[in-house]
Amino acid sequence: MRLKVGYLKYATMVLPLYCKDMMQPIILAAGKGTRMGSDLPKTLCAVAGKPMLAYILEALASAQNCTSPIIVVGHKGDQIREFVGPSITCVEQSDLSGTGTATRVALPSIPQDATKVFILYGDHPFITPESIRAIEEAHDKAKATITLATATVKDFNDWRKVFVSFGRVMRDPSGEVEGIREYKNTNEIEQNILEINPGFYCVDKAWLTQALEQVERNAITNEFYLTDIVSLALDEEKKIETVSITAEEALGINSQGDAAQAESLLA
Repeated sequence: MRLKVGYLKYATMVLPLYCKDMMQPIILAAGKGTRMGSDLPKTLCAVAGKPMLAYILEALASAQNCTSPIIVVGHKGDQIREFVGPSITCVEQSDLSGTGTATRVALPSIPQDATKVFILYGDHPFITPESIRAIEEAHDKAKATITLATATVKDFNDWRKVFVSFGRVMRDPSGEVEGIREYKNTNEIEQNILEINPGFYCVDKAWLTQALEQVERNAITNEFYLTDIVSLALDEEKKIETVSITAEEALGINSQGDAAQAESLLA
């Protein structure tokens, strides 16, 4: 598969207004662009001549099942605010202690009658509108507490080497998810698991609010990880659903090398 780029100037886009039962997207975009070799916020760094954030905003707008997103900003957040304009809510993450903290910062800005939240990372620019819709549909059909996208790669060679550091999806013999194992915590056998977690989640909003209060600081990194909500859901015997997306959609961009690899896949 080759990714297709439909360039659309963001200023001309119309995102859906809020209405009941639509997903509320949260884009985690507080990262620096240090490894990208840029002074820009990471999510404004360009891939194939377009800021990563623009790809995500275009996909959300084209999906037509989401409200205007909430963007969690940090490093040089004023530049992101200027880029998206006043119609999109940006919230500041002053405590850069992990993705769990970033998501928690966004919660007060979510409309009270929203029922589900869709969480994306700002440096994973290639998710498609079709996958966004599929994730919501699977979530609703399964009446799940969490629905997460997963991608299965054939190996970790060539452009797929970027996925080596991704968390692995652990399944029991019946195929049900039994956990997300961060790469640094995997053993040699688990490192050979080819199903990875790109970090796209549709989550019941009411449950997410209380779950984030239970996420504990990681003893090694001193951060709060969003992935811990999967373990909490399993402990509470909540329904977890998965949707398979392509490896190309799961690409994360952390460096100019990653950007070059992604550009080689763009049609």
